[in-house]
Amino acid sequence: MSNTLSWNSKFNTIFKRKTKTITSLEEVNYTSFADILSIIPLRVDILPPPQSFSSAKQDKLFQGIGRVLNIQKQPNAFRKGKGKIPLHNITVYLEDHFSTKQVIQLRFFNCYPSISNKLENIEELIFQGRVQIFNGALQIINPNFKEFNSTTAIQKENSVSVIYPTINGIKPTFLSSFFSKLPLELWNDLDIFLQDDIAQARGLISLATCYKILHGQITIQDISEFNKAKERLIYNEFLEEQIKILVRRQLLQTVKTPAILVSSEQIQTDQKLFPYELTPDQKSCLNDIIYELSRGYPMMKLIQGDVGSGKTTVAILAALLVIRNGGQVALMCPTESLALQHYKTITSILKYSGISIDILIGGQKENHKRDTRLKLEQGLTDFIIGTHSLIQQSVSFKNLGLAIIDEQHKFGVNQRIQLSKKGDAVHTIIMTATPIPRSLSLTQYGDLDISVIKTMPHGRKGIQTRIVTPATFEKFLSFLKTRLSLNEQAFIVVPAIFEQEEQSFITLEKANEKFVKFFPEYKISTMHGHMKTEEKSEVLQLFANHQSDILLATSVIEVGIDVPNATIMAILSPERFGLSSLHQLRGRVGRGAKAAFCFLVTEKPLAKESMQRLQIIENSTDGFEISEKDLELRGEGNLFGTDQSGEHTHRLGNIISHSHLLEQAKQDLVSLLEQKNPQLLQKISQLLQDEHIIKTI
Repeated sequence: MSNTLSWNSKFNTIFKRKTKTITSLEEVNYTSFADILSIIPLRVDILPPPQSFSSAKQDKLFQGIGRVLNIQKQPNAFRKGKGKIPLHNITVYLEDHFSTKQVIQLRFFNCYPSISNKLENIEELIFQGRVQIFNGALQIINPNFKEFNSTTAIQKENSVSVIYPTINGIKPTFLSSFFSKLPLELWNDLDIFLQDDIAQARGLISLATCYKILHGQITIQDISEFNKAKERLIYNEFLEEQIKILVRRQLLQTVKTPAILVSSEQIQTDQKLFPYELTPDQKSCLNDIIYELSRGYPMMKLIQGDVGSGKTTVAILAALLVIRNGGQVALMCPTESLALQHYKTITSILKYSGISIDILIGGQKENHKRDTRLKLEQGLTDFIIGTHSLIQQSVSFKNLGLAIIDEQHKFGVNQRIQLSKKGDAVHTIIMTATPIPRSLSLTQYGDLDISVIKTMPHGRKGIQTRIVTPATFEKFLSFLKTRLSLNEQAFIVVPAIFEQEEQSFITLEKANEKFVKFFPEYKISTMHGHMKTEEKSEVLQLFANHQSDILLATSVIEVGIDVPNATIMAILSPERFGLSSLHQLRGRVGRGAKAAFCFLVTEKPLAKESMQRLQIIENSTDGFEISEKDLELRGEGNLFGTDQSGEHTHRLGNIISHSHLLEQAKQDLVSLLEQKNPQLLQKISQLLQDEHIIKTI
């Protein structure tokens, strides 16, 4: 153990030096010895001993020794290296060390002069790579090689070649050198939390063995051994993550706040402010909130519900509970259009409630913003709706009691925390119309209280979705014209505003030209993210008042647009959007009593995989099913299409393909807690002192 502690200490000292390499590692969250150990190679190749060229087989790994017969070097006329250094393509002809009867070609592409110089000064070399046969000749592309001479020992058995990824500019050779220099005693004496006891019960190998396999310290005989090593590390990652989720929940519960107790009479009175009856799921979600407000510590509530399911209704009722208890409420939206939409809806619903409501967005005049900030500070405003403007330093509250974040995936974690820190022990509601798959909720959102709204408000007719191909485009235009003639309206969405080089999809300006020709008798307006706030508001108001028939826009309309008379959503080049975005866009229609339609308009034949993605949207309106499919197809790293500052993404594990390991980790954590495992309790105690843990909420 002392050796391990010593090496950990040495390694941490190295990290403090802030060399270029260390800084590059830290930028991608490799900040400790354990992090470095957890770097997974791209692959581990099992290399046979050097053999005669006659043993080389197509597509098989081969290791050989050969004498250099000839080197041919051709300049690459199309590529230059750093500093415009000329690059070359090199072919080396080798004669077999074990026989003079065969020749093999080693081909190197885009080589710097250093590679050429090295090859020209070697008479004989040992090389490894995957064999190809081209025009009857054996060749290996970009093999590994080194000089061979009379003092070089020839291995007699299989060996292991570890190939690392490039990490933030750090070359694989650095990682290979680093691991090769670690002393053997370090591999045998790793001080890792919960090293083997519970893992063995799951049939998992020890962590010491795992790391040795991953970094080539043990010669494996089959690639399945490498996969078992990865599986052991993935399990460990999930277990560590579940412990941190547990700690974050415990930290939240250490913060005390006065309990909010609500009478059933008050709830019934508040619900009468709405011109419709709440759905069963809305009532269930509201009951969850009432309970969580009564517990005496800050609520951390995630409301997930499909597009148009009524999450905002529940959030308004929660806001009323807090305001009637003396607190202020802030609703933060990702776009000004969504903030304006919420402001319009909320002021209409609460116009007879006696509650003071304001809006704060960047596009307002400075005098107006200054007056609004003053009213907030003095407590004259009960309910503020806004954008990122709410988290500016100039904004302060007299008594912020509830922070509501709408479309949570559009914000980074730090932005959400900044809003909550505008008060003491602030309750938080996070809303998302991108339903979160169960597998993901076990990880990123495992420490939040989650309520789900699935039932849709009464009277919705649903949305029919169809894929439009070039062969059916004329039928689509005819159908669109028919619906417009019935006094209905349509959204048409495109991936981009202006045409750029190498684009193969329609843009806003091109689409506008086309649809003006298709429908000269109808008014078409356009909207995109580069427009000023006043311009976008004017366009939306014209469309809402039916002073335009078609709104042609980019995905800026994905959230915050509610026009019940709009019954058609046409998405051009839909293959350019994620499934969740397509589902969100589809949710802009079908919000009234009329039947609604969504068309996915392709301009060219799509690859099989792209068409299968669109068929998921065509065949399902269940946001939870779609989000699960989206997670499977795109992976968890960027699920919602927006980077989440501070949010966890797994280095090794995939919550879909490794879901069994995630479930095992959760079960084992419960068992360890029941056993009061001393290592676990010590780990929790350490994490409770870590100020960074709570910042990942």
